Amino acid sequence: MRKFCRDSLRNYGFGSREAMEYLVMDELLELVKYIDQHRRRHPEGRIKFSTNYFHFSFANLMASMLIGKRFSYDDYDLQELLVHGHNFIKNGIVGAGILTAYPFLKSIFPETSGYKTQIEAMYGIQRIAQHMLNRRRTEDYKMNPRCFTDDFLNKIDEDASNPQPIFTADNYKVVFGDLMQGGTDTTGNSVNFTLLLLTAHQDVQEKLYKEIENICGIDKYPSLEDKPSMIYTQAVLLEGYRWGRILVHGLPKKVTEDFVYREYTFRKVDNRISILLKTVCKLM
Repeated sequence: MRKFCRDSLRNYGFGSREAMEYLVMDELLELVKYIDQHRRRHPEGRIKFSTNYFHFSFANLMASMLIGKRFSYDDYDLQELLVHGHNFIKNGIVGAGILTAYPFLKSIFPETSGYKTQIEAMYGIQRIAQHMLNRRRTEDYKMNPRCFTDDFLNKIDEDASNPQPIFTADNYKVVFGDLMQGGTDTTGNSVNFTLLLLTAHQDVQEKLYKEIENICGIDKYPSLEDKPSMIYTQAVLLEGYRWGRILVHGLPKKVTEDFVYREYTFRKVDNRISILLKTVCKLM
């Protein structure tokens, strides 16, 4: 499954410098247009900044590869997808550590621990995934695959005679949710936090603006070709990452069978492992 996901996403731009830059630039133009429309509606030309702006954009970058199209920022499915994803992660932070150590508590305190909200959010994401899968089934996915979902549908058809198929609609819903959440919430929060820091440090904001203006001018957006010359911009982004530690642990994982990794033994038990990212970095 991992190899398939990697190869399929690469076919539609993931990991390609040129393709990803095109997708990012196209989405950036849509975001600027959307913000400008809201600004024009205000009598004084102001907008109330929403943290969802960048979540919309990053969700659309994944959607372009997963379902072959981007969402409108007012699209109901997009907004529901972000709400469910945010609720899943937020409530996981509240009770993740406790439920990892004492999983039986989820049955005793499903609402207080956030477990009930997480389950509802997960089912909400999977309903949207099923809707996307059904929509792509109506297209010519066999003869003209245009996205990750089309490739998955072809694998479902190929695997239909397998008594224990790996490629199923249920597995698609899980993969869809993982990819959308993994590429949206934390990335959007990182950008939002960097903007918050720039708002608090006007001197840094001014220097950043001057570098962009000097290198790119006022009629051109920055591109990857400009990156080597934009030393200060790179430093600001790295400082934003350093200040804004969005997630200190990965989402809990459940071991399905006993296995050994180096000197560590992981056993199949009715429990979940909350992976500390710092520990993973040391092992890699």
